[in-house]
Amino acid sequence: CEEKCKSDCNCTAFANTDIRGGGSGCVVWTGDILDTRNYAKGGQDLYVRLAATDLEDTTNRNAKIIGSCIGVSVLLLLCFIFYRFWKRKQKRSIAIETSFVDQVRSQDLLMNEVVIPPNRRHISRENKTDDLELPLMDFEAVAIATDNFSNANKLGQGGFGIVYKGRLLDGQEIAVKRLSKMSVQGTD
Repeated sequence: CEEKCKSDCNCTAFANTDIRGGGSGCVVWTGDILDTRNYAKGGQDLYVRLAATDLEDTTNRNAKIIGSCIGVSVLLLLCFIFYRFWKRKQKRSIAIETSFVDQVRSQDLLMNEVVIPPNRRHISRENKTDDLELPLMDFEAVAIATDNFSNANKLGQGGFGIVYKGRLLDGQEIAVKRLSKMSVQGTD
């Protein structure tokens, strides 16, 4: 009966009939199913032919659910990896800035050691002042003292400029920081 229904494109349902008295038969519907009965007990099986699109495809639905879960998991993993790299980059930039600030501080300490006369160093340490009163000098006097900012007199270089050693005409040793064009240090 099933093969007969499958071979007929117009077949909408079929049933194996139980013919009393030792035989069997086949009933095939080719249109609307109109002449069916409800039995209180027992009865026979009716097979209805449906298009594949009418059937619920659980494998396709499960594949969509699994694919969505995998996609969300991968997206969360990528977000986590991006976050970790971003945090690591922030830590590195903070470390670089800290080392830069330390380098500038050590240059300032070096300059203070050279500029402050030995007899006044103890006063500076006792007061613990960061703002030292340094004498103002003409650019020409500083250029002469540092041999016109010669590389031979260069003590160090930082982000704010180059520090030179020099000797004034009266013999006093000095240290001079020549600020870079980008520096705003000392404009207060």
